Amino acid sequence: MNKARHEIETKLQDEHDRNKSLSDVVNMKDEMLDKRGVEIEEQDKKINELTNNAATLEAQKMGVEKAFDLSKTQLNDRIKSLNEVIANEKETRELWIQRYEDE
Repeated sequence: MNKARHEIETKLQDEHDRNKSLSDVVNMKDEMLDKRGVEIEEQDKKINELTNNAATLEAQKMGVEKAFDLSKTQLNDRIKSLNEVIANEKETRELWIQRYEDE
């Protein structure tokens, strides 16, 4: 009877130890899952922040491109205007030269 009881107590202790080690493993895995869950949330926040930054930069880029195009158009118009002034001045100069030579 003592031998049977001893065997049962030994088996019970072994089961208890095994359950404790499995419980420790489960707790460790839970902690790891919690930690990874926090990391995932942080990464999601970073993704959202970067997405917002990208949208802001895209809007700024569009504004800069529009300002560049406007400036480019204005400068091209100014060049065209100055070229017309130069052409008119050349024409006036040639007319004066022609008049001078005719006299």
